Amino acid sequence: MTRPLSLARTLAFSSLSVPLSILSLPIVIYVGPYYGEELGIGLGAVGTVFLVVRILDAMLDIFVGRWSDRTRWRMGRRKPWILVGAPLLLAASIMVSFPPARPGVIYFAVAVSLYYIAWTVVQIPHLSWGQDLGGDEPGRRRMSAWRESGTVMGALMAGLLPLIVPQAAGTSTAAHAIWVLGIAATVLLALTLIAALIFVPERTAGEAEVTNAEPLWGALRSVPVLAAISSILLMNFAAGSYNAVVLILIEEEYGLKGAFLPFVLLQYVICLATVPLTIRVARR
Repeated sequence: MTRPLSLARTLAFSSLSVPLSILSLPIVIYVGPYYGEELGIGLGAVGTVFLVVRILDAMLDIFVGRWSDRTRWRMGRRKPWILVGAPLLLAASIMVSFPPARPGVIYFAVAVSLYYIAWTVVQIPHLSWGQDLGGDEPGRRRMSAWRESGTVMGALMAGLLPLIVPQAAGTSTAAHAIWVLGIAATVLLALTLIAALIFVPERTAGEAEVTNAEPLWGALRSVPVLAAISSILLMNFAAGSYNAVVLILIEEEYGLKGAFLPFVLLQYVICLATVPLTIRVARR
């Protein structure tokens, strides 16, 4: 039986989820309208870049997960990947948040590609690290709960910070949110990365359960696996469709200038309020 981490170390581990959650909001909601309309790239070009990059990113997830499982470094299996990916994610966040006056499609494609590559290199090992630290099933659920608490905290901060920080005159909602959240996530990612790498241990390859998963095609013959993949696919398709148009819909179609940021905050407050109900339903 694995000995649970102390509360301080658990918080250090889960704190890394806060900036990752903050970073996820601008890229899926604000970046498209900002680059497509304000910076003149065009929504069609922006959508094409996102489509290609996300397809490649989905394939990269599988390889990063397997490579992380098989890593045999002195500092562990997960920390080396996070240590390499986090600076790349910081650089990508700065590129996306503070582009030149006329970035062009090539700049946008490079910045978004670097963002998603770095995101995968950090997030996949971080998720696996929590499972390693948890050890047995109750421990894994505990670590997942703490990690997701950090994700919810980051989502609330992402909705609240653009409302708290004064918006400069003549600055659009998208530009203001991208700048504010980019700066906040950059600072928090640097601080939480240091805390996680220094204070949180990592089980060595000998202590950790080595994953010997069956080949992918074999797993895809499992009905539960197919059901899980299908539900995730539908969920992300729905969320992606919503996130791609919601800012334009509210501010341009409905003419509700200045209403989007309070709307985002309300959305995440409602999500947080429904968590207990969701947990109860999942247990049945």
